[in-house]
Amino acid sequence: MSRWEEDRVLAPQRLHIWCPDLLAATGGIQCYLRFLSQSLITLFPETAYTLLSKNDSPAAAAQFQQELRAIAPQVEVVGLGPVAPRWRTLVFAQAIARRAVLDRPDAILCAHGNFAPLAWKLHQVLGIPYGLTAYGVEAWGEGPTQPWQRARWIWTISTYTGDRLVADRGVDPSRIALLPCTFAAERFAVGPKPQDLAQRYGVAAGRVLLTVARLAASERYKGVDRVLRVLPQLLQRVPDAYYLVAGKGDDLPRLQALAAELGVGDRVRFAGFVPDAELPDLYRLCDVFVMPSTGEGFGIVFLEALACGKPVIGGNRDGTTEALANGRLGTLIDPEDPAALLQSLVDALQTADLPEAPHQRRQRAIETFAPDRFQQRLAEICQNWL
Repeated sequence: MSRWEEDRVLAPQRLHIWCPDLLAATGGIQCYLRFLSQSLITLFPETAYTLLSKNDSPAAAAQFQQELRAIAPQVEVVGLGPVAPRWRTLVFAQAIARRAVLDRPDAILCAHGNFAPLAWKLHQVLGIPYGLTAYGVEAWGEGPTQPWQRARWIWTISTYTGDRLVADRGVDPSRIALLPCTFAAERFAVGPKPQDLAQRYGVAAGRVLLTVARLAASERYKGVDRVLRVLPQLLQRVPDAYYLVAGKGDDLPRLQALAAELGVGDRVRFAGFVPDAELPDLYRLCDVFVMPSTGEGFGIVFLEALACGKPVIGGNRDGTTEALANGRLGTLIDPEDPAALLQSLVDALQTADLPEAPHQRRQRAIETFAPDRFQQRLAEICQNWL
C-alpha cells in the first residue's frame, strides 16, 4: 500500500479550498481552479464546500457561488478582494485561519503553493490534513520546503512540475498525482481573422506571430526575448511578418527597448492587457502561436490557440511537451537553439493556411484535453482520497 493510500482523507464532510482568485483574473491558474471546483462538486455533491478567494470581490464570489449551487447546494464562496492590496495577504491569512478554527474542515485544499506554510501550521495545531495544487514556478521557486513535504497529497498539472517538486523540494513522489489542465473549448473556435483587430494593431497586410504571456521580469523563461532575437532573420525570409505580444508586466519596457535595439520595433506590436472576451479573436488574428519557454508548468494558451485552429510552437524543456502531447499537437523545438526556432517559424508560416489543418488541430486538442477527461482523471485520483 502506497503512502498516498495510507494517508488518504476518507469522505470529508467539509472541505475548505483556498484560492488566489477564481474570476478576478483570467489566466491558466484561474481557469484550472474553476474547472477543478466544478468537477469536485459534481463528483462529490454530498460534501460541504467553502471556497475562500484572496482577490475576488464579494460580487464575483456570489456569482460563482450561484453557478456552483446549481450543481450542489452545500457551497459557499467568499471573496476578500476589496481589501487594499498592501493588507490583502494579511487579511486573507487571518480570514482563512479563523474559518478553519471555527469550521474544523475535514481537509484543506491549498490551490496555490503560497498558502502552504499556513496550512502546515494549522495542521500542526489542529491536525487538519491539507493538499496542494502545483502549477509551475511557484512550486519549485523560493520558500520553505517542509509545507510541501508535509502535504497529504499534491495534484500537479504536468509530470514536469511533479519531477521538479521531487528534485527541488524533496517531495515524496507517492504523494503526487497528475491532473493535467483542461480548457473551455466552446469559447475558442476556428474563424476568420477579425479585421477590426488587424486594423487596430496595423497588421492587416502581413502574417502574424502571437505570444500571450505575463511580461514579468520573474517570468522571462516564457521566451519573448528568443522570438525577438530571431525576428531580423525571419523578416529576411518572410518580409511581411509581424510579432504581436499580448500581456502586461514589469518587463515590458526592457522588451520594447530590445525590439528597438534589434531594429524590429516597427514589426513588433505590444498589445498590453487583452480582456478575456477578446482573446479568441486575438488567437484568430494570428497565423502562428509561439512561446519557446524553458520553465512553463503546462501552458493553457497552447490549447486555446489550437482550438482556434492555429499551429503552435513551444519549447521541449518544460511542461510544454505535455501540453503539446510530446509533439502530436504542435511543434517542439529546443528553445535555446535560435536556428531551430527560426526554421520552425518559417515552416509554420508556410503551412498555416492549409484548408483542412485548422479543424484538425482543434479536434485533436479537444480530444486530448476535454473537460470530461479532466473530470474522469480527477475521479480516478479521488478514489484514494475522497
